[in-house]
Amino acid sequence: MLDALSPCSVYQADPLPLGIDENFQSVDADPASESTNYPADKRGAELAVLSGFGPTASFIARPGLIIGPHEWPARLAWWLRRISEGGDVLAPGPEDLALQYIDARDLALFMVESAEQGRVGIFNTLTPRGHSTMSELLNLCKTATNSDANFKWVPSDFILKHEIQPWSELPIWISPDMYGFYGFDTRKAIAAGLKCRPISETVNDTWLSISTEVQPELPAGRIAPGISKEKELEVLAAWATKAK
Repeated sequence: MLDALSPCSVYQADPLPLGIDENFQSVDADPASESTNYPADKRGAELAVLSGFGPTASFIARPGLIIGPHEWPARLAWWLRRISEGGDVLAPGPEDLALQYIDARDLALFMVESAEQGRVGIFNTLTPRGHSTMSELLNLCKTATNSDANFKWVPSDFILKHEIQPWSELPIWISPDMYGFYGFDTRKAIAAGLKCRPISETVNDTWLSISTEVQPELPAGRIAPGISKEKELEVLAAWATKAK
């Protein structure tokens, strides 16, 4: 039996609809091809596993957003560091944006247990949709860092109008056309035994790791997530003017 890790990016839809399960159409891919693009490369790896070991001896985990201690490329870590600085913080709306992710430790445990138990099949390995929200996440970061940060909640349309990139400049936050990425059907994995710890534990442990341990570095040429301070201040000033 072989355990394999492949992201939910393999699903073929743009934009992704809510509620995609493991039977949804995947992108076209060739396991023998050279590197082409991220979704096709990942699907090609899945096909190689299934071809080499067969569906009755293959376990494939499909996570989406992976966060937690030592995460890479440090999306939650960026929010923790930024919020720890205090002051006015650009908080991307809506506040109740439903998040879906997986703590890396929960993902690892599920994969190890699956190997030990001989579990086979393809599984969307994420929390249930709405396991947390954008507001809860940022407020937990504020509590964990003992910060005096003042969140300035700005609607998504205003943020996008000012050409701020979701996911990269404002990590974890996604724009309305991307909401399907936080809406995968994970009932199969949950029923199989995937356990998802509270977001508070993930946030607190990540901050502890940042504060006490050496963190992984990005490879050369890779751009770290996060908006520049200058751009954040510019958008906050524009929003303050509009809100008057």
